[in-house]
Amino acid sequence: MNPTYIRNIIEGLMGAIDESKVLDWESILDFFNWLVNLPRDFKYYEFNDKQLVEDPDWGWTRLSIARFLREALKKKIIPFNQNTKVWEILKILIEDPNPEFEKEKSENNLEPYIESINSVRGEALHSVIDYALWVKENNNETYNKIIPGVRKALEDHLNILKDPSFAIRSIYGERFNELFYLDKDWTINNINVIFPIEKELEEYWKVAWSTYIIFCQPKIGILNVLKDHYLRAVKKIDLIDNPQWLLKNPSVGLVEHLLIFYMLGHLELDDELFTNFWKNANKKLRSYVFKFIGQILKRNYRKNLNEIIERVKELWNIRFNTIKQAPNEHLDELKSFGWLFITDKFDISWQINQLEEVLKLTGKIEPIHDVIEKLTKVVSSFPKETVECLRYIIEGDEEGDEKKYVVIIYEKQIFEILKIAKNSKSSSEEASKMISYLISKGYTNFYDLSK
Repeated sequence: MNPTYIRNIIEGLMGAIDESKVLDWESILDFFNWLVNLPRDFKYYEFNDKQLVEDPDWGWTRLSIARFLREALKKKIIPFNQNTKVWEILKILIEDPNPEFEKEKSENNLEPYIESINSVRGEALHSVIDYALWVKENNNETYNKIIPGVRKALEDHLNILKDPSFAIRSIYGERFNELFYLDKDWTINNINVIFPIEKELEEYWKVAWSTYIIFCQPKIGILNVLKDHYLRAVKKIDLIDNPQWLLKNPSVGLVEHLLIFYMLGHLELDDELFTNFWKNANKKLRSYVFKFIGQILKRNYRKNLNEIIERVKELWNIRFNTIKQAPNEHLDELKSFGWLFITDKFDISWQINQLEEVLKLTGKIEPIHDVIEKLTKVVSSFPKETVECLRYIIEGDEEGDEKKYVVIIYEKQIFEILKIAKNSKSSSEEASKMISYLISKGYTNFYDLSK
């Protein structure tokens, strides 16, 4: 029997799930049970790199079964009276030899979390957690403990002597919030097993923490039990800094967690998490702080908005008063104020005044396009301040050896700003000076404004 044909049948069934087809679950699960009990490494042919048309053994079929069950469990479409048959299949798949630890250690191997969804045991472990969630839901969420079979499987594969796979360890970080929901006591008791604190196991901590910080939403109840590990992360932020991760740099995820906790009032700026963050974070991460806050606030965010705005302003004021003493060392962080400026959640007078203060020091701002667009909208209300900000931007663009593009790219917006400002009594003189300056630099399209 050709394993390739069987795998294609299973993938066809996956399509039926996507299309919400009615399936004969008892027959499907009996079929899967029979397949996973076949000799796993029976060689349909001797595999080599040139022969990729057909499956060499039952490994890829097992992966398809694990993926099918995970999808079905997530969608909760398997009749619950089939739960025993589902578990009998998962018990076998969770012991599959794929992924192999020795191959994981090679430099060209996939990131652990990617390997976890491309391996039989990894997909099976994901399915085991989804199975536990399914069981809890079907018992009206009265289960406060992980059911014994699932608990044993989770503990077995947390044992590094039994399962040293980084891919498998990454799943415990990725699904930590769900494990906490399934069984708070078990999860708390195993925190330092999931995130081992021993020096020789640091790589396992890094893998689990990285997937936790990327995939899990920040929750106050979990902050309280993981506080020591958050502190370890900010103290060793270079350890988890990995721009090569496909989804997100884990250090960026850490920044986002800290800021959400702060914005919602669960952390204060004098907390050791923040003091250690400012001490250890590199310039790129520090400059991401206000970019992230601006992006969050630009969304339709309404819950506790006034309190959040005041906390963000407090954070900005403290950071600005610190970094303005050495602006050249904190240029990117100062420039990132632009992300706060372009939101509509702050008082505009505070925004324009702060923007002017930043531009006095830097002459540069980000994101430049959005900042200039907003200046065109506020010039009628704050003409003098807007012209001053525009002047700093144009002068800042002319510093250094880089090519100058601001006036060329944003000529239309600059023309509109100066046109409005020139017609305002409070800013007419400053606007006229700026127009003359631009003409002297060869931007003749502004000549009409000088008349």
